[in-house]
Amino acid sequence: MRIKLDNIQHSYHDKTILQNLSLQLDHAEAIAIIGPSGAGKSTLLRLMSKIETPDRGEIYINDIDVIKSEANEYYKKVGFVFQSHNLFPHLTALQNITLVLEKVHNKTSEEARRLAIDLLTQFELVEHMNKRPSQLSGGQAQRVSIIRSLAISPEVMFLDEPTSALDPILTREVLRTILKLREKNMRFVIVTHELGFAKKAADYILFMEDGKIIEHGPVSILDKPQTESLKKFVEYVME
Repeated sequence: MRIKLDNIQHSYHDKTILQNLSLQLDHAEAIAIIGPSGAGKSTLLRLMSKIETPDRGEIYINDIDVIKSEANEYYKKVGFVFQSHNLFPHLTALQNITLVLEKVHNKTSEEARRLAIDLLTQFELVEHMNKRPSQLSGGQAQRVSIIRSLAISPEVMFLDEPTSALDPILTREVLRTILKLREKNMRFVIVTHELGFAKKAADYILFMEDGKIIEHGPVSILDKPQTESLKKFVEYVME
């Protein structure tokens, strides 16, 4: 996966969230963005996925100019998983997956159903396929959301703290699902506060603080931080 960020700046209501942020990566396949609350992690993810547009700067994902690309075409190439599952409440788990495949990716109803059931089976959720989100646990609903993003065969998946609203048991459910994505060689960028998971799932770490990337490198930087900021953060989270 290739990522290039050039002089990104972004503000909300005159408050600067990201400041002159630049980065170039050529070979990372699974990136974990970590850092304290308010560091700008989710904002960066939303810019990379084109949910929002930066005030200034350039973003390239796999050589695609994200800012200049047509939104609907870009969305066909990427998946996004929110902090809460964001499923359609009136549709079943199966329908939540097939709807996007039929309406956006022009699959026939038969093709969409076959693909959705295959993925639900792989991720051990097929027995829940006819349940609506309100009938699912939080972990099950979030896993269906991940499968929905995976079903479109995206070039990259973006996951924004997908376990933040879950208790420890449900968190483990969702993290196991994301580890399966890694086994399938799916490229993804995840904002997470689960450092143990980041060590298992990611091959590259971005540590952010105050709207800046303070330190980045292979996942081994979590064991040997080069900056005092990352060292303190790891000690605080892991204690």
